[in-house]
Amino acid sequence: MTHAAFLIITTIVTLVPLGLAPGRGPFFAAVWLAWVGFWGGAALLTAFDIVTFSPAPLRLATHFGGQVAVGVLLFVTLPAVRTAVRSIPLTWLVRWQQARVIGGFFMIGAAMGEVAMPFAAIAGFGDMAVGIAAFFTARAMTPATEKALAGRHMAMGLTDFTIAISTAVITQAQPGWPYIMIPLFLVPMAVLGHLAVLDRILPRRAMA
Repeated sequence: MTHAAFLIITTIVTLVPLGLAPGRGPFFAAVWLAWVGFWGGAALLTAFDIVTFSPAPLRLATHFGGQVAVGVLLFVTLPAVRTAVRSIPLTWLVRWQQARVIGGFFMIGAAMGEVAMPFAAIAGFGDMAVGIAAFFTARAMTPATEKALAGRHMAMGLTDFTIAISTAVITQAQPGWPYIMIPLFLVPMAVLGHLAVLDRILPRRAMA
Protein backbone atom coordinates (compact mmCIF):
# COMPACT_ATOMS: atom_id res chain seq x y z
CA MET A 1 0.00 0.00 0.00
CA THR A 2 2.81 2.44 0.88
CA HIS A 3 4.64 1.70 -2.35
CA ALA A 4 1.47 2.14 -4.39
CA ALA A 5 0.74 5.49 -2.71
CA PHE A 6 4.28 6.65 -3.38
CA LEU A 7 4.11 5.74 -7.07
CA ILE A 8 0.71 7.40 -7.51
CA ILE A 9 1.91 10.64 -5.91
CA THR A 10 5.11 10.55 -7.96
CA THR A 11 3.07 10.18 -11.17
CA ILE A 12 0.85 13.11 -10.19
CA VAL A 13 3.87 15.28 -9.39
CA THR A 14 5.46 14.60 -12.76
CA LEU A 15 2.24 15.31 -14.69
CA VAL A 16 1.23 18.49 -12.86
CA PRO A 17 3.36 20.73 -15.15
CA LEU A 18 1.11 19.71 -18.06
CA GLY A 19 -1.43 22.04 -16.49
CA LEU A 20 0.73 24.85 -17.84
CA ALA A 21 0.65 23.48 -21.38
CA PRO A 22 -2.63 25.03 -22.67
CA GLY A 23 -1.19 28.53 -22.46
CA ARG A 24 2.18 27.54 -23.95
CA GLY A 25 1.22 25.38 -26.89
CA PRO A 26 1.95 21.73 -27.73
CA PHE A 27 5.73 22.28 -27.67
CA PHE A 28 5.78 22.61 -23.89
CA ALA A 29 3.67 19.50 -23.33
CA ALA A 30 5.68 17.44 -25.83
CA VAL A 31 9.01 18.44 -24.30
CA TRP A 32 7.83 17.75 -20.77
CA LEU A 33 6.36 14.32 -21.61
CA ALA A 34 9.54 13.38 -23.48
CA TRP A 35 11.63 14.54 -20.52
CA VAL A 36 9.58 12.58 -17.97
CA GLY A 37 9.48 9.52 -20.20
CA PHE A 38 13.22 9.43 -20.82
CA TRP A 39 14.53 10.21 -17.33
CA GLY A 40 11.73 8.36 -15.54
CA GLY A 41 12.31 5.31 -17.71
CA ALA A 42 16.06 5.49 -17.16
CA ALA A 43 15.52 5.72 -13.40
CA LEU A 44 13.22 2.69 -13.46
CA LEU A 45 15.74 0.64 -15.43
CA THR A 46 18.41 1.56 -12.90
CA ALA A 47 16.16 0.99 -9.87
CA PHE A 48 15.44 -2.57 -11.05
CA ASP A 49 19.11 -3.19 -11.91
CA ILE A 50 18.28 -3.70 -15.59
CA VAL A 51 20.94 -1.07 -16.20
CA THR A 52 23.68 -1.33 -13.60
CA PHE A 53 26.39 1.01 -12.42
CA SER A 54 29.46 0.07 -10.41
CA PRO A 55 30.20 1.31 -7.86
CA ALA A 56 26.63 1.93 -6.71
CA PRO A 57 27.05 5.69 -6.00
CA LEU A 58 27.81 6.10 -9.70
CA ARG A 59 24.15 5.56 -10.55
CA LEU A 60 23.12 8.52 -8.43
CA ALA A 61 25.86 10.69 -9.89
CA THR A 62 24.92 9.65 -13.41
CA HIS A 63 21.19 10.32 -13.06
CA PHE A 64 21.47 13.44 -10.92
CA GLY A 65 24.36 14.99 -12.82
CA GLY A 66 23.06 13.87 -16.21
CA GLN A 67 19.54 15.17 -15.77
CA VAL A 68 20.67 18.52 -14.38
CA ALA A 69 23.42 18.93 -17.00
CA VAL A 70 21.11 18.13 -19.92
CA GLY A 71 18.43 20.44 -18.57
CA VAL A 72 20.87 23.33 -18.24
CA LEU A 73 22.32 22.59 -21.68
CA LEU A 74 18.90 22.67 -23.33
CA PHE A 75 18.07 25.91 -21.54
CA VAL A 76 21.30 27.58 -22.61
CA THR A 77 21.36 26.40 -26.22
CA LEU A 78 17.68 26.34 -27.29
CA PRO A 79 15.83 29.68 -27.28
CA ALA A 80 12.46 27.88 -27.48
CA VAL A 81 13.17 25.99 -24.24
CA ARG A 82 14.45 29.14 -22.58
CA THR A 83 11.34 31.09 -23.60
CA ALA A 84 9.03 28.33 -22.37
CA VAL A 85 10.74 28.09 -18.99
CA ARG A 86 10.83 31.85 -18.51
CA SER A 87 7.12 32.09 -19.29
CA ILE A 88 6.26 29.98 -16.23
CA PRO A 89 4.99 32.21 -13.40
CA LEU A 90 7.58 32.56 -10.64
CA THR A 91 4.89 31.81 -8.05
CA TRP A 92 4.17 28.51 -9.80
CA LEU A 93 7.84 27.50 -9.76
CA VAL A 94 7.87 27.95 -5.99
CA ARG A 95 4.50 26.27 -5.51
CA TRP A 96 5.64 23.20 -7.44
CA GLN A 97 8.28 22.61 -4.78
CA GLN A 98 5.42 21.72 -2.41
CA ALA A 99 5.85 18.27 -3.93
CA ARG A 100 9.00 17.96 -1.82
CA VAL A 101 6.79 16.71 1.02
CA ILE A 102 7.02 13.38 -0.81
CA GLY A 103 10.36 13.07 0.98
CA GLY A 104 8.30 12.11 4.02
CA PHE A 105 8.13 8.65 2.49
CA PHE A 106 11.76 8.24 3.58
CA MET A 107 10.51 8.32 7.17
CA ILE A 108 7.80 5.79 6.38
CA GLY A 109 10.40 3.62 4.71
CA ALA A 110 12.63 3.88 7.79
CA ALA A 111 9.75 2.77 10.01
CA MET A 112 9.29 -0.22 7.72
CA GLY A 113 13.02 -1.01 7.79
CA GLU A 114 13.43 -0.16 4.08
CA VAL A 115 15.46 3.07 4.40
CA ALA A 116 18.44 3.48 6.71
CA MET A 117 18.72 6.11 9.41
CA PRO A 118 19.99 8.81 9.87
CA PHE A 119 19.65 9.53 6.15
CA ALA A 120 15.89 8.97 6.28
CA ALA A 121 15.45 11.49 9.09
CA ILE A 122 17.67 14.19 7.60
CA ALA A 123 16.41 13.85 4.03
CA GLY A 124 12.80 13.27 5.03
CA PHE A 125 12.43 16.15 7.48
CA GLY A 126 14.43 18.47 5.22
CA ASP A 127 12.24 17.77 2.19
CA MET A 128 9.05 18.16 4.18
CA ALA A 129 10.26 21.47 5.60
CA VAL A 130 11.05 22.79 2.12
CA GLY A 131 7.71 21.58 0.76
CA ILE A 132 5.75 23.24 3.56
CA ALA A 133 7.82 26.40 3.21
CA ALA A 134 6.96 26.46 -0.51
CA PHE A 135 3.26 26.65 0.35
CA PHE A 136 3.65 29.62 2.67
CA THR A 137 6.21 31.34 0.45
CA ALA A 138 3.96 31.17 -2.61
CA ARG A 139 1.02 32.54 -0.63
CA ALA A 140 3.11 35.48 0.60
CA MET A 141 4.52 36.40 -2.81
CA THR A 142 3.44 39.66 -4.40
CA PRO A 143 4.79 41.41 -7.52
CA ALA A 144 7.00 43.52 -5.27
CA THR A 145 8.34 40.66 -3.13
CA GLU A 146 8.25 37.59 -5.35
CA LYS A 147 11.90 37.66 -6.41
CA ALA A 148 13.22 38.06 -2.87
CA LEU A 149 10.94 35.39 -1.41
CA ALA A 150 11.54 32.97 -4.27
CA GLY A 151 15.29 33.48 -3.87
CA ARG A 152 15.17 32.68 -0.17
CA HIS A 153 13.13 29.55 -0.76
CA MET A 154 15.50 28.49 -3.56
CA ALA A 155 18.47 28.86 -1.19
CA MET A 156 16.65 26.79 1.42
CA GLY A 157 15.83 24.08 -1.09
CA LEU A 158 19.33 23.79 -2.52
CA THR A 159 20.85 23.80 0.97
CA ASP A 160 18.56 20.93 1.95
CA PHE A 161 19.68 18.93 -1.08
CA THR A 162 23.32 19.59 -0.27
CA ILE A 163 22.86 18.32 3.29
CA ALA A 164 20.84 15.28 2.20
CA ILE A 165 23.31 14.29 -0.52
CA SER A 166 26.26 14.76 1.82
CA THR A 167 24.53 12.57 4.41
CA ALA A 168 23.87 9.88 1.82
CA VAL A 169 27.53 9.89 0.76
CA ILE A 170 28.88 9.86 4.34
CA THR A 171 26.53 7.12 5.54
CA GLN A 172 26.60 5.23 2.21
CA ALA A 173 22.82 5.16 2.27
CA GLN A 174 21.23 3.29 -0.64
CA PRO A 175 17.42 3.57 -0.52
CA GLY A 176 15.64 0.61 -2.07
CA TRP A 177 12.63 0.46 -4.34
CA PRO A 178 10.58 2.62 -4.74
CA TYR A 179 12.31 5.28 -2.59
CA ILE A 180 15.34 5.27 -4.89
CA MET A 181 13.17 7.09 -7.46
CA ILE A 182 13.43 10.24 -5.32
CA PRO A 183 17.19 10.77 -5.78
CA LEU A 184 17.29 9.17 -9.24
CA PHE A 185 14.40 11.12 -10.76
CA LEU A 186 12.58 13.62 -8.54
CA VAL A 187 15.55 15.40 -6.94
CA PRO A 188 17.17 16.43 -10.26
CA MET A 189 13.81 17.80 -11.46
CA ALA A 190 13.44 19.81 -8.27
CA VAL A 191 16.99 21.15 -8.66
CA LEU A 192 16.18 22.28 -12.20
CA GLY A 193 13.11 24.02 -10.78
CA HIS A 194 15.33 25.91 -8.34
CA LEU A 195 17.74 26.82 -11.15
CA ALA A 196 14.79 28.17 -13.15
CA VAL A 197 14.05 30.44 -10.18
CA LEU A 198 17.72 31.47 -10.02
CA ASP A 199 17.59 32.49 -13.68
CA ARG A 200 14.57 34.67 -12.97
CA ILE A 201 16.00 36.53 -9.98
CA LEU A 202 19.45 37.22 -11.43
CA PRO A 203 20.00 40.29 -13.61
CA ARG A 204 19.57 39.49 -17.31
CA ARG A 205 22.82 39.05 -19.18
CA ALA A 206 23.65 38.63 -22.84
CA MET A 207 21.70 35.36 -23.13
CA ALA A 208 18.05 36.31 -23.73
